Amino acid sequence: LATDRSTGKLLLDVDGDLSSLTPWLNRLSASGDVAAAGRLTGHLETEPSPAGFIATGTVNATLSALSKGDRTLAKDMRAAIVLTGHRGEVREATGAVLGGQLTATANIPLGWLNQWLPSGWQIAQRPTDGPATLEGKASFDVLALFDLFGRSPIETLGGVIDLSAKLSASRPDLGAIAGDVRLARAEVSAKDLTDAQ
Repeated sequence: LATDRSTGKLLLDVDGDLSSLTPWLNRLSASGDVAAAGRLTGHLETEPSPAGFIATGTVNATLSALSKGDRTLAKDMRAAIVLTGHRGEVREATGAVLGGQLTATANIPLGWLNQWLPSGWQIAQRPTDGPATLEGKASFDVLALFDLFGRSPIETLGGVIDLSAKLSASRPDLGAIAGDVRLARAEVSAKDLTDAQ
């Protein structure tokens, strides 16, 4: 953490272990047995303006494993995030989730963070800032989904579900989310029977 006195910028270099987030993740989990392993690196700059702070920089996150008890929920996840002043862009997020693969991109107004920031640390917002957007594709293993929701998997049941999504939101509210989530493929097998949609 440093300050450039000539410009008034606050400079922050980030290099940390994601395992330090485990206590926070366990507060969100009813069972309290969530663990994360990975690394977060990046360089951020904030510059004051009459409308608030302007944040720029890059953050790269690598999640080698996210587990709940003895179950692996995600592994080999990577995300590249760029702060462009008023927006945060997830240029690429990829990895293995619930026995399948995930790829996604997103673009979010940084001003949405202001509701959680102190009044003296508000992020500058554009009056005509566009909505947040998310585009992605994901595949999930049927047995892993059973496991995630605490259901005993049926030994003879298997299959995969492929989804794609293109979403947007005009404000940070679940009720403001609009767009499409499409079921691209669903294949479920039980013993010698297979049904594909």
